[in-house]
Amino acid sequence: MLETVGNKERLLEALEARRAMEKELLAMVVHSATDQEMEELGQVTERLMEKVRANLQDTAEDKEFHEMIYRMCHNQVFYAMLNLLDKYTEKFWEFPLDMDDPFKASMPYHEELYMALKERDVKKAQKINNKLLDCVYEDIVAHLKKG
Repeated sequence: MLETVGNKERLLEALEARRAMEKELLAMVVHSATDQEMEELGQVTERLMEKVRANLQDTAEDKEFHEMIYRMCHNQVFYAMLNLLDKYTEKFWEFPLDMDDPFKASMPYHEELYMALKERDVKKAQKINNKLLDCVYEDIVAHLKKG
């Protein structure tokens, strides 16, 4: 049990780091992503949302969505840093730490985030991403309180 609590606390710390890094990431994506990349992200978003609406397992598409955004920043050092951070958050993609069906509340924000990126609206994308991450954070905190 103690190990599980420690792991969840590490996830919260990783989420805080992710929030800080993704704020800059989204600005980079808005300014450097190609129209082709935006179109491809739209296709990934569509597949993700189809699974969400059908209440199907969506972790692979969720991970693909975020990975694609990371690549769209066109900065290899920043991308490598995000991938390193991702090592700490891999449990997010695998129904983490005995949480049943986590992070569902964050799913609608993926589509909104894509639209803000497509509109090349940095502030809107950052605001939506914060809401998305707030949902994840709240799920982990709620589960910690149960434990």
